[in-house]
Amino acid sequence: MDSGSPVAGFVFLMAAFIIYFTPTFIAAKRKHRNGNSIFLVNLLLGWTALGWIAALVWSVSANTEQRETSEVGASSDRICPMCAETIKRAAIKCKHCGADVSAKDDAKPSAEESHSWGTGAADVNSGAVSIPSSNALFVALCSALVAIIIGAIAYRLIPTTHAPTHTSAPATFSLAADDLVVLDSSAFGCASATDFNESMFHYNRSEFTAWADRTSGENCFLQKDLAKGIRWTVLQVRDDLVQVGLKRPTEYAKEPRIGQSTYWTLARWASRGK
Repeated sequence: MDSGSPVAGFVFLMAAFIIYFTPTFIAAKRKHRNGNSIFLVNLLLGWTALGWIAALVWSVSANTEQRETSEVGASSDRICPMCAETIKRAAIKCKHCGADVSAKDDAKPSAEESHSWGTGAADVNSGAVSIPSSNALFVALCSALVAIIIGAIAYRLIPTTHAPTHTSAPATFSLAADDLVVLDSSAFGCASATDFNESMFHYNRSEFTAWADRTSGENCFLQKDLAKGIRWTVLQVRDDLVQVGLKRPTEYAKEPRIGQSTYWTLARWASRGK
């Protein structure tokens, strides 16, 4: 996994989120009168293939469950804005509630005559159902909440252990205390085994930015930055780790700062010093 893995993981989650809620997006785009129900089916049952397909089919279906508006939709009739009863388009007073209304000469109903998605009434001319902004906002907020939950769960599933899985390679010789060894040019070490394991964790995951941040301090060293041919003294061996230090005066003189401490590194990076 490279250093861009967090970004790749985020992109993957967003793509999965979009695919998962495709039925809800389609229903909102088509202004489906059953959009809330489609969203709930998508949310609760979308993780099953059958539930997701059902929500998708429902979202692309025609809005058949609409109020009969053939009489209301006639060019000579309209809806009273006060009592919602049918009156003539040219009427200036409602015969049902007695309210004064303005005359309507055009055949296109006003916005006041169209009903919200939640009440289940349709646009009297086109038959399309308008989705109130509150419902659209509710769907958006619920979708965002689900995305956050999915992201949090995915984040928690990422291994957080700081102990790397070392790939032990058979050494060409058996290390022992007081042995003089040289390290590969790509080797690095840290003053404590914990610091080394932290660095090795990022190294194994190819997270080189985080690895560089940990190995650039005074508690770690990079072999490529030291004098060539420097020989380390083995202090102890622990499984596939080895503790080394510059215990010979000649080696200490080459790197006095590094020689003031001891370091843990991988045993497979060590070879017999000449």
